[in-house]
Amino acid sequence: MSDSNDWGLSPKHTQFVRHYLTNGRNATDAYKRVYPKNKKPEVDASALLRNPKVSAVLAAEDAKIQDKFEITRERILKEMAMIAFSKPTDFIAWWGDENVSIPDSKDLSDWEKASIAGIEQGITEAGDRFIKTKFHDRSKALEKLYKLAGFKHGAGQEPDTGARTALLKRISDGLRKRKGRGGKA
Repeated sequence: MSDSNDWGLSPKHTQFVRHYLTNGRNATDAYKRVYPKNKKPEVDASALLRNPKVSAVLAAEDAKIQDKFEITRERILKEMAMIAFSKPTDFIAWWGDENVSIPDSKDLSDWEKASIAGIEQGITEAGDRFIKTKFHDRSKALEKLYKLAGFKHGAGQEPDTGARTALLKRISDGLRKRKGRGGKA
């Protein structure tokens, strides 16, 4: 976060911005902390977010974070696509009741790794070893990807053309390349 002296805001607005940026972006909570006796914090917090100086500071702080961590819309879309379009059957095989084949993590592609939410290893009370693999929810990833890519909910609606179409084409081309290499990205 920038030095708040550079923001050019009043002390109360500076406090609001600090709280807002550090509390999960809950404007009402940030407003209550700065103006505890206010009777309508939801309304006034919303108005303060629309204040040109405050919104400019928030936009500038967002841009700094995005630059620092290289957060781009395309990178988010790619990550969502990796989760949405990866399938456990691309790299895990099983047969019979007790036979499972899982490759070493170093042999997994970025696409395959992205689909895994977590892995747990342990021993049951009976002394049997086990490995549990949890995967990200593909349905949620598809829904988020659908929205981020610009599709609108409703029958027959198509995405906006132009940049979104080009972005989806790049994602699609990446998937085709991945499938052409035996599931490896």
